[in-house]
Amino acid sequence: MSLVFINKYAHPMYTALSTDIADNKIAGANTIGGTLYLTDTDVWKIVEVGGILGDYYPAGVPLESNNAVPVNIQDQHSESVDLYLHLDTAQPTLTSPIAVDEVVFDIDSNAGIAGGDAITIHEGAFFYQALVVSSTALSVTVSTPCDKVFTVDADMYIGAWNMAVDGTVPKTFEVHPPPSLEFDIYSITISGLSETQMDGTTFLGIADGITNGLLLRVVDGQTKNLGLIVNNLGFEEFGYLTTYLGANKKSEYGMLSMKHVRDDNGVSIRLNGTTVDKFEAIIRDNLASESLMAVIIHGHVVTD
Repeated sequence: MSLVFINKYAHPMYTALSTDIADNKIAGANTIGGTLYLTDTDVWKIVEVGGILGDYYPAGVPLESNNAVPVNIQDQHSESVDLYLHLDTAQPTLTSPIAVDEVVFDIDSNAGIAGGDAITIHEGAFFYQALVVSSTALSVTVSTPCDKVFTVDADMYIGAWNMAVDGTVPKTFEVHPPPSLEFDIYSITISGLSETQMDGTTFLGIADGITNGLLLRVVDGQTKNLGLIVNNLGFEEFGYLTTYLGANKKSEYGMLSMKHVRDDNGVSIRLNGTTVDKFEAIIRDNLASESLMAVIIHGHVVTD
């Protein structure tokens, strides 16, 4: 047996030889979503339910020199990424596995969890996000049925996604890929609601803008600022196409801004889970007078 467990955040999580496989399993490779590299055949596998090994790359495709799969135009499809940035105020531990379609998860504590929070779960090459409906001392109920299987070794991150908060003590909202994946981000959506009508001189509905500004950045071993925005005109200046919406039934005015990163900059934003790359939005002013602000990233999982 030549199975080597690297660590739960590594990609691959395991290495082994093809001769270690018996009944499409390798004893000891049991973390669902963990990737496994067969060093003697240059083949990748992924651990599925029951320890069964699935094909991580299409079977029979020769890898390139960097162990990537050759991609033709017709093959360019992978799992989509549409995720809220949120605070990370609670990291409970699962006390029992999660099955597909479950909405109630057993956890060790609901400290720091509030209704309406975003919940993100990572394990191996799997990820999932939903909103918290409610919680008890030892469980959390979510809005969207789980679409993956997670074990008690999964990582869970929970916190507010609504950025209309008091940021005089700065608050960092973030998102990052699971350790076995990379994300390519192609667009960013920023939405807002305010009881005050908006224009280019306001930040959402805050008259004359804000002092310190919304800071967007990528942290990937180094820190790269992507824009400092102090008023709604600043969204346009950094390439966000902005639309103002009339009052809704609650007498709230809306704003929707979207940046198409590759169209504006010629490249995507790549986040590497192995190195815990993050996309961050830092609130450094008091936005508590506003009804809502959210940042969502859009893209896909990198398969090369």
